[in-house]
Amino acid sequence: MTAFETKRRHLLKGIALATLGYLTKDYLAIAPALAGDLAFNDSEEFEETYHIFVPYIPARRGGKQNLILRSGETVEISIPRRTTEGRELVLENAGLEGNDITIVCHTLYDREIRIADRIYEEIENTSFLQDASKSKCKMVYE
Repeated sequence: MTAFETKRRHLLKGIALATLGYLTKDYLAIAPALAGDLAFNDSEEFEETYHIFVPYIPARRGGKQNLILRSGETVEISIPRRTTEGRELVLENAGLEGNDITIVCHTLYDREIRIADRIYEEIENTSFLQDASKSKCKMVYE
C-alpha cells in the first residue's frame, strides 16, 4: 500500500464520519432542559423550585447552607433543626421577577430510623485489617 492510498483512505474515512455526524445531528443533539418548574409562557406567575441535599449533622442540629439561584446570586439558607426528607422551605421575593422560591430538602436524617446508630453498628460489626481504619471510619460519621 502506498502513501497515497493511505492518505486517500483516511480522507474518505473522515468524509464518511463527517457526513454521518451531519445526518444524525438532530438525533444526537442535547435539547436544553428547564430546571424545576420554571416554564416560559405567557402567564406571569411561575414557581421556582430548588432541590438541595442537607448533610446529616446540619439536618439534625440546624445550620446554614449556600444556594446558587438561577439568576447567579448566592443565598445563604437557614436549615432548621430536625429537618427531614421532603421538607419545604420558602424564600419570599428571592426568585426571578421577585417571586417566591420553594426549596425541597433531601436528607438522611430521620429521628425514628436513627441512621447514625445504624452506621456505628455496621462499623463495629465489620472486621478491619487495622484498628486505625475503624477509628477513621467513626471520625468520618461524627
